[in-house]
Amino acid sequence: MAECWLKTNRRALCLGTIIPAVIFLLGLGIFSWRWPEWSLITSITRILGGSMMAFGALMVTFLLAGMFRPRVAYKEGNLLLYLRDGPPIEVPIEIVEVFFRGQGPSHVGQGAVSEAETSNIVIRLAEKAEEWHKVQVKPALGEWCEGYITLRGAWCQPIDREALEHLNSKLVLTKRQLKAEQEKSAVA
Repeated sequence: MAECWLKTNRRALCLGTIIPAVIFLLGLGIFSWRWPEWSLITSITRILGGSMMAFGALMVTFLLAGMFRPRVAYKEGNLLLYLRDGPPIEVPIEIVEVFFRGQGPSHVGQGAVSEAETSNIVIRLAEKAEEWHKVQVKPALGEWCEGYITLRGAWCQPIDREALEHLNSKLVLTKRQLKAEQEKSAVA
């Protein structure tokens, strides 16, 4: 089981469920409406209502599942970064150097809203780990370039001093534990 180091922004995902929930309810209303007589129109509207219900339910389920995915986690010597659909990106913890605060565009919405500034978390990786200097991620969630990983703050729990201290203390503690385990197994 992975240990959560940084949670996702549950408020944003919760707000995102409103439109799919409305689509589901409209579909339910169309599907269950008492039509005067059974006809082709009735069949088409029921299919439309059922499709709307399925789409709305699928989107709500997807968004609710995303609420419980961490943004950053740790498991068995790897930092797990949830920056794209599917499984997390597993980065060896020994190449992770530090977490620090950054500033950048939020990438939320379109136009002026998209260019609004937000606090970000930046993860610096070791220079020697060149194979980890560029990885493809979902642009709305972050950016990965030249050994720096930027986690967009709009999609993380609130980024404050305590969150950064928590991340860096977890990093130091985990690296110390791994080093102690390696030394212990080398002696044995």
